[in-house]
Amino acid sequence: MAPDHQIEYFPTPLGKSEANPAHAEIESCAAQILTQALSFAITHLGVKVATSRTAPESHPNTSQDVTAPEWKAAKVVRAPPYARVQTKTKNYRGQHWIGRFSTHPDSAMENSTTFDEMKDGLIRSHATQEGDWAADVHVAHHVLSYPIPNDGVIDSFTKVEMGIYEMGHKTPPMVSNRLFTVLTVSADVNQQGSIVVSIPLEVDDFELVHGSLDKRTRKRYTQGRYVAVEYVSRDAGADYTVWSMATSSDAEGWIPKSLQRWKAKTIIAEDVPSFLEWRITQRRISLKAIP
Repeated sequence: MAPDHQIEYFPTPLGKSEANPAHAEIESCAAQILTQALSFAITHLGVKVATSRTAPESHPNTSQDVTAPEWKAAKVVRAPPYARVQTKTKNYRGQHWIGRFSTHPDSAMENSTTFDEMKDGLIRSHATQEGDWAADVHVAHHVLSYPIPNDGVIDSFTKVEMGIYEMGHKTPPMVSNRLFTVLTVSADVNQQGSIVVSIPLEVDDFELVHGSLDKRTRKRYTQGRYVAVEYVSRDAGADYTVWSMATSSDAEGWIPKSLQRWKAKTIIAEDVPSFLEWRITQRRISLKAIP
């Protein structure tokens, strides 16, 4: 199952037509993707993780690319009482990337979310839950999940999840909706941080996989591609949560790249208040259900 186009820092983890790979291959695939995604997060998202082999909860195979260009500020969205959200852009190894950075009080008070609430809403079952809160996502179709050995522990990563999803995104009138087929891998990096990465997959590899959308449904969409890395971390000393992400995408079709990038920056910024409103609402519903 190869990515639709090679992305240098994320490997082609599984061979074509291997819908049921062996456990050892699943473990190797997830480990490769998570390690390289964490290196990307360290380089581009400012994530700080111990890398010494003797340090607890360390990730010794990660590294920082000191040649990576700096971000350029693109847009600041103030969404009180939720957050101050900043989007940034950069070109890196031939790809245009959009980054988003926001900080949030680690609190269960009204109009706030805790670190655990953000982690559970953004990292666990990432693609499925994104369909619940992201305004532009109208289909979050779960194709399959891979069984992770050792109770979800791979190397220094814990609570590892890996699966394939088909994400349908709404577009403006007169433009066909987009469908993105992705392999999503998520994990806890340590007690203070969690990561999720989505990489594009070739549609042809999954047309015969049980659970994928049928060809008639797919014809309603234009197939697009995106890669994304998201990281949620807690600064215990300052009592706040940092949510950072970076994505590179191509909606394909006739939409000009400049228009795609402008729209993507807007949607990515709006995702923050959308998620927080949804997560806070979920907490209120849970509290009302307690007798």
